Order: sequence, then C-alpha cells, then structure tokens
Amino acid sequence: TERVEIHIMEMDGDVMRMVPLPGGIELPAGESVTLAPGGLHLMLMELGSPIVEGAPVSVTLEFQHAEPMEIELQVLPVGASPEGSHHEGGHPKGAHDHGHAAH
Repeated sequence: TERVEIHIMEMDGDVMRMVPLPGGIELPAGESVTLAPGGLHLMLMELGSPIVEGAPVSVTLEFQHAEPMEIELQVLPVGASPEGSHHEGGHPKGAHDHGHAAH
C-alpha cells in the first residue's frame, strides 16, 4: 500500500461520513483500541494491486513512543466478522496492546 489513513465514522446531520484522523489516535498505556467496519478503521489507498479475499495483507503500524510493528490483516468479505469475534468488529485473535499513540 502506498498510503494508509486512520478514519472514523461520524454523523453529519442525517449522513454518516468517514473522517480522516491525520494525527493518528491516542492509545494510553494499558488500554486498547478496536478497529472495525462502521467505526475507527484503516483505509488502504493507492494500492499497487487489488486486495484478494482470503489473502493476507501486511501493514506496519507506527507508534510515537515505540518501535514500528508489522501486522498481518485478514481480508474478509464485506460485512463479515473476524474469526473468533463475539460481535461485529470484535478483537482479532492475537491482538496486542502496546500502550502508545498509533499513527
């Protein structure tokens, strides 16, 4: 991916809009954040090739006060919940909290 942005969904009157968060998100030590469709999510832009359902996608997360962390994302069909989630957009298995602001 050439560019990854963090977006959040917000109501603007009667219309739901995606709003970019260019400064990243605050992630205080000891807390976690959930990325999910319809809420806080990553937007992969300017892809060199199409994303294929079932194929993994690698993304590097950058933190203000920690080393970058490469994660592998699971590509699911639109509307699907991650395996092992208890509700739509649940925490993926093996999720880690690094307690730093992510960009």
